[in-house]
Amino acid sequence: MSKEVTETTVRICTKVRDVRNQMGMSQGELAREAGLHREAVTRLEKGAISPTVDMLARTLEPLGYTVDIVPIEAIDD
Repeated sequence: MSKEVTETTVRICTKVRDVRNQMGMSQGELAREAGLHREAVTRLEKGAISPTVDMLARTLEPLGYTVDIVPIEAIDD
């Protein structure tokens, strides 16, 4: 399976960075709370990596977000 970084991944990673900045949280603080290395957060925010679902969920939790599966038709409404 490819680890290619897609446009969707870049949008998600940009949102992570924006929310972290709005909260006044450093990359180091987010990394500590998520149980990740700061470099992993840096690479994620730059869109340099395509995070696993586990990594994304761990990163989002300290920001007050979660990973959910939503039917496409629910988004279109």
